[in-house]
Amino acid sequence: RGTLDRVLSSLKRMEEDGVEPNEFILASVMDACAKRGATEEAEEVFDRLTRRAERPIQPNKHVFTVMIDLYARVGSSEKIKEIWTRLKESDVRPDTALCNAYISCMDKISSLAETKAAYNEMALLNVPRDIKTYTTLINAYSQRGLILEARELYKETCSNVARDAQIMCIMMDGYCKVGRLDEAIEMLNDLVELAANPPHGAEWMGEVDRRKADAVQRQSVLAAFNTILDGHMRNDREHE
Repeated sequence: RGTLDRVLSSLKRMEEDGVEPNEFILASVMDACAKRGATEEAEEVFDRLTRRAERPIQPNKHVFTVMIDLYARVGSSEKIKEIWTRLKESDVRPDTALCNAYISCMDKISSLAETKAAYNEMALLNVPRDIKTYTTLINAYSQRGLILEARELYKETCSNVARDAQIMCIMMDGYCKVGRLDEAIEMLNDLVELAANPPHGAEWMGEVDRRKADAVQRQSVLAAFNTILDGHMRNDREHE
């Protein structure tokens, strides 16, 4: 709390001395508030500096992202949607990272319908989806037992982006939860094949990136085998 108090005190002194804060100062203050979960202080500073009569600060992408995350921590989907609406009304153009933050936060604290609405909005905003986008919604479907919806989105992911080890693990877990163990095993075989034959372009990685990618693949395969073993136990197929 002491750090936040010093940040707010410094902001107050700056304003009293006639020095106008800019979007970078605002971002720093928002960061300090978010780290302490200080929602009221963040709202007061955000509203005061962005709605002041003379030369209001235009929030940048970082400020909007911090505010979305802050409201997610306190479970306020309505506040997140308010910030999102304000973002779209500003000069800030939503990008993939911002949309992913929005979708992820809605998935954590809101309904599947609102998570899907956030996902679908990316197309309306002409913002490209990436692996993280697909991962969030596939996991949302899988956790709710909607494995058919997850499977269709997984196919779309493979077509539009690439096969991804983390998503394959999510799919396996989803299959196991609904008792479709044979399909989980089929997905495991695909994952093992993917680990043995990385996608085209992997040969151009630097040595450090290659090692990191190999480590991720190994961890994913190990996690996948654990998922399958757990699936056998849950589905009374321990003998296999």
